Amino acid sequence: MFRMSLLSGLLLLGACDESEETGDDPSVVDSYPIPTGDEILLWTGHGGATGSGGGAGSMDDISTQWEENFGFTVRSKTNLPTDLEKYRVIFMVAHGFNGGAAAYTDTEVTQLTAALEAGTRLVVMAETVTCSEPAVDELLAKLGVTSIFNGDREDTGRILTINAIEASAVLMEEVTELQIRDPCFVSPGDDATGLFADDLTRLIATVERPGNTGDIVLIGDIRFMDDGGLLTASDNAILANNLVDIR
Repeated sequence: MFRMSLLSGLLLLGACDESEETGDDPSVVDSYPIPTGDEILLWTGHGGATGSGGGAGSMDDISTQWEENFGFTVRSKTNLPTDLEKYRVIFMVAHGFNGGAAAYTDTEVTQLTAALEAGTRLVVMAETVTCSEPAVDELLAKLGVTSIFNGDREDTGRILTINAIEASAVLMEEVTELQIRDPCFVSPGDDATGLFADDLTRLIATVERPGNTGDIVLIGDIRFMDDGGLLTASDNAILANNLVDIR
């Protein structure tokens, strides 16, 4: 059962990315698959935020960092490609942002499942108008995710400064402060690790691994890493780079 603990008004549990020791339980593995692909996919289908005209979801700046820091090629696609094995990380960029998310096809679910089994990380990102998308909820359930965007959101226009984050999870290494505007909140499932929360301990991000697969990250915000100006604030860029640094 997921348990919440308060640390300076914030939540961070566990290190989900780290390997576990084996025992007599055959379900426990000593390592997880590491993807071999060297590309990053920004999947903007199902009504996702495309960043058109430099708006929400425009990610030119962070794409340049990923290319310079890791040598990764970043591609933005509306339709889910068939060759997902070449993608190290798949970002679902606020699906439903433009008119609601259509149901995901069986083929898409099968493709994503295969990618996860090969070690690909899936980052599911929400934005203020997509805090409750039934199609996304259904997809997450089919992929074995126990967490869900619960429909609650901060809608005041203010930027939340999140401090005193304990960097014990690989995804949060060197992250001590974030700035996020109007996030969606996450209800954690039994298998989830909370990454960070607001000062009311409402979770904004979780990570979990459905079996011996790549992990799935839920983040209730896209603007902390798009071209809207917050990427350079606090440790936002460090978090954005950690999301593609799988090791």
